[in-house]
Amino acid sequence: MQLSSVAERLDAELGTADYADVDASANGLQIGPEEAEIERVAFAVDGV
Repeated sequence: MQLSSVAERLDAELGTADYADVDASANGLQIGPEEAEIERVAFAVDGV
């Protein structure tokens, strides 16, 4: 599966666009090359 497909699905599920105007943080997924193929995903949370 392409990284861009996973990112689009997860951003939609997480509703990251709803937070675009809240602050200047990079809310949502920070990813590598969108055309990359992926085999597994890891998640982390920044509590700051």
